[in-house]
Amino acid sequence: MKREAWAGAAVTAGLILSTSLAGQDAGVPPDSAPIAAFAPLIGEWFGEGIGRSGVDGTTQPWTAVNRGQWIFGGQFVQVDMRVEMPALTPTPMMMRTIYGHDAETGRFHAWGVSNMGPIESFEVFWPEDDTLLFVAAGVQRGTPYVERGVQRYQDDSFRFEIDSIFALGKPFTQIEGDFKRKPAVGLEAIEATDAAFAVIPPAKEQGRLAALLGTWEVQGSERAGADAEPEAFGGRQEMRTILGGAALMATMPGADGAHQALSFLKWNDRDQCYDHVWFGRRGDMGTSQARWVDERTLSLTGTKLRGGQRVLRSGALQLHPDGDQIDYVEDWIVPLAPGHRAMTVRYRRVE
Repeated sequence: MKREAWAGAAVTAGLILSTSLAGQDAGVPPDSAPIAAFAPLIGEWFGEGIGRSGVDGTTQPWTAVNRGQWIFGGQFVQVDMRVEMPALTPTPMMMRTIYGHDAETGRFHAWGVSNMGPIESFEVFWPEDDTLLFVAAGVQRGTPYVERGVQRYQDDSFRFEIDSIFALGKPFTQIEGDFKRKPAVGLEAIEATDAAFAVIPPAKEQGRLAALLGTWEVQGSERAGADAEPEAFGGRQEMRTILGGAALMATMPGADGAHQALSFLKWNDRDQCYDHVWFGRRGDMGTSQARWVDERTLSLTGTKLRGGQRVLRSGALQLHPDGDQIDYVEDWIVPLAPGHRAMTVRYRRVE
């Protein structure tokens, strides 16, 4: 079976304005909030089952631990998972997945970052109160695929299955098993920097982000429109590697201790760019692609629905030669409105 299928398994079980989130973002959403549907995921779990390499392929046993927790004061859910599957790889497969509700589209979405392939994106549904469903499509090692994952919850357990189709093949159940509530052990390795924790060695392009690592004092401003007054923001941000160096994670706590921004940056060899996914304190989230345009300038481009309009975003991150300062600017184009400088940020290295 393909290792990347477990990126989907993790889902079922600005700039980089975005430490372990555990214990820092107290609070749960009100029952009326759409994200409250994810309450069954909260807690610690132990699971075991089998994986299949194809319709008629061999089966391999797996065990896993899983922890779900509210972050951003209940705006999002973070699920960390560690999977042991010795027949496939001696290194544990590890994933961190963030679930959110997009108020602009009225849909649930999730992104997963792992020590395996690129960042994965999933649409998520709750067809019944006790059933979580996700769907995804993409390319794994040159092979197109579609997959559907289902988790069916009871009080202290859930049944877990992923069904897949690869290229012109037939549907088959690629992963299946059962989870029960039990203390999760070993999840701290998700935030390890040691390359021994990477199933696939980090791409050399991931090493180019080393200049961003550290703690930074941040001051900036944002304008929602060309005629809007700028809104100042600031704080202290940490950028560091996780998942054995496979990804960069950036976090920025708010004044009350809860995170006001979180993001991940990971090389995507298929598209020859960095995938960038971010989450904000107001419940907003989005993606962009990042590419180096010269030795010290990283360009980020993407689109985002905001106020019912599709906003085109283009940013540039400029590294100063001394390594102690970063400047970032971001411009927006909004349909039927003039383009404008939406964000200006300065980072000064603290440590």
